[in-house]
Amino acid sequence: MIDWISTLKSQAEIAARARNWVDSFQQQPGVAFEEASRFQQSVDRSAKAFDHIRRQIMEDATADAAVINAADYLKDIWSDMVIDAHNMIRERLGMRVVPFKRVANQD
Repeated sequence: MIDWISTLKSQAEIAARARNWVDSFQQQPGVAFEEASRFQQSVDRSAKAFDHIRRQIMEDATADAAVINAADYLKDIWSDMVIDAHNMIRERLGMRVVPFKRVANQD
């Protein structure tokens, strides 16, 4: 049996570090398109890696509602970061950013 609470705590720490990384990267005005593109790809890979963990949780019949809710919340955090990273690319290309309402509370 997998300890989902420990797994999610670890994943929450990774997501918090990534959120800080995304925020600081967005505030750097002179980021080249190539660097922004690599950054966006890294955020996408990390989000997909968490999605794999979330799918495992959803398939685990022993996972309780609190674990599932925590996994869903972390998925929302990663979704917000993916949109932020993609918008960064759009800005570098001179395109309009995609407006969105953050799903996850960032506080």
